[in-house]
Amino acid sequence: MLEVFIWIGFLSSIAGAFCILAHEDYKAVKMQEELLKEQLEVNRRWDVINKHTRRMSERISEIHRESHERWLKEQSDRQS
Repeated sequence: MLEVFIWIGFLSSIAGAFCILAHEDYKAVKMQEELLKEQLEVNRRWDVINKHTRRMSERISEIHRESHERWLKEQSDRQS
């Protein structure tokens, strides 16, 4: 009879350990899901920032090119 109680205690301790591990695994999965959502949001924000930065850079290049062309024209007009 004592052996039955020993086995019950042994199996209960193993089951308890598995329950704790399962709970910790569940918490880890939930944390990973939250971090993935946050990372996707950060990536989306960076995509928007990069898009606007690229457009600003293109516009600055266009302004610089136009300014340089005007300067070249002014220089050629002065030499003529």
